[in-house]
Amino acid sequence: MAGMSPTPPKNSTFHIPYPDLPVAQRRDEIMEAMRKNQVVIVVGETGSGKTTQLPKMAYELAIEEGKGKDGHVPRIGCTQPRRLAAATVARRVAEEMGTELGNRVGYQVRFVEKVQAETSIKFMTDGILLAETQRDDVYRQEVQESWTKALEKALEKGTQIETQEWEITCKNGAVRCVEFDMMPLGNISVILMNDITERKKADALIKESNEELDAFVHTVAHDLRTPLTPIIGYAEILRENYKEQLDEQVLSYLAEIEKAGARMLALMEGLLSLAKSGTIKRPIKFVPTDKVVARVIKNLEPNIAATGAILRINPLPPIHVPKTFLAQIFDNLIGNALRY
Repeated sequence: MAGMSPTPPKNSTFHIPYPDLPVAQRRDEIMEAMRKNQVVIVVGETGSGKTTQLPKMAYELAIEEGKGKDGHVPRIGCTQPRRLAAATVARRVAEEMGTELGNRVGYQVRFVEKVQAETSIKFMTDGILLAETQRDDVYRQEVQESWTKALEKALEKGTQIETQEWEITCKNGAVRCVEFDMMPLGNISVILMNDITERKKADALIKESNEELDAFVHTVAHDLRTPLTPIIGYAEILRENYKEQLDEQVLSYLAEIEKAGARMLALMEGLLSLAKSGTIKRPIKFVPTDKVVARVIKNLEPNIAATGAILRINPLPPIHVPKTFLAQIFDNLIGNALRY
């Protein structure tokens, strides 16, 4: 074609001819911007070559980055507002690239599809592009390839296939999350497919709720710890500095305030740790449950005496649970029993 560049473009390992148009003259600059950015906006006058040359640059860049290796065909989608424009531009680009229409360059409009498996540059209307995104053939191909590899591996070793989760687009456009399992049984294999869309939605809601709860716990624990520290400090000052002026009963009250404050402070620290980590860190050593319960009963002695309750404690095994949380559990259990 007259006006075509007779030499391969700079830094290219294969030949894509470019006509002498303003956009083609800025090819290196445009392709460099495409390498560095997911979105590139090119502004030019009508007839500068935007519609015909940019798809070729995208195709060249895909080949350059190795997206055409291993039998995979790079796919460049280009939209036109009218069916006639999509067909006309496709013919022009195919002619410039020296290929028949429908091979490397093709188009698809309503009722007409000039594409093949090896088609890399495809012109289409906006409606066709929308339908393509709903069908998502590339994603389906990835699903098929991944499943085939997992299936072959399981059959070779005679083991159960690793569970896989995939998002599948239905004909009505709805996206469903599906779980696949396969188990070899002699010479046959049983494949199980389970729609887990609702479970995934529920998991997402639970995760969101837990994040909100963690934030709430962190805030409450921090706000409660702030006034708790001076309460413990002032009780200790009164007990130590004014013990000569105070009687034994008042001193015992101050000691109880310190103990209760220390327990509350330890609980706040545990809540803060839980909010930060998202999980309860198990202690390295076993926690003696009997001693924890004995300490809880000691703190509840006034309530026990007031209700006249009789507690019988059977031997309890040591467990891997933080003391603060274990003490809070028994404090709630015994306290509620005394209260109700």
